[in-house]
Amino acid sequence: MLPEEVFKTVIIVLAAAVAFTLLIVLAAKLLRRKKPAKFKGATEEWSAPEYAYNLKASPMTAAENRFYFVLREVLPENYVVIPQMPLTAVVERPGQSAAVNKIDRKSVDFGVFRAQKRGKDKILRPVFLIELDDETHSLSYREERDKFVNGVCRQIELPLLRVPAGEYGERAVGKLVGPFVK
Repeated sequence: MLPEEVFKTVIIVLAAAVAFTLLIVLAAKLLRRKKPAKFKGATEEWSAPEYAYNLKASPMTAAENRFYFVLREVLPENYVVIPQMPLTAVVERPGQSAAVNKIDRKSVDFGVFRAQKRGKDKILRPVFLIELDDETHSLSYREERDKFVNGVCRQIELPLLRVPAGEYGERAVGKLVGPFVK
């Protein structure tokens, strides 16, 4: 073999070795990459969040969970309970963004709705809201927030039931919500 041919062969072998190494590194990175769960309609595109997030066991506190299941037992089947319900789901202020901003990010512990017919469709009609008042409701910033929420509910004529946090029996909860259930 001539020196020129040896040189070309060495260059080809080195280029192949570099290409092979790059393929191995790329394959290793792809295998280590976490992929989101696939479900119908999911997109493959995602980026790593800036912070670490974890799935909560429940969107409600232990007291809210206990109350929720007792409430479900005492309400008729055509009633729907929505926990951690944002006020914006039942309050409308068309064209007044400042008013909406005041209620934005404010929620109540439970919204109670009645499924009913409206023409050919069924809708969920708001019936009343519930707040479980635990010890945090005695903090000054919570008292101000509670007064505001009370005022909004009074203005839209939607009853807001304030229930002291504690143990909840079916009889007591049934007596509390009974006047609002048809």
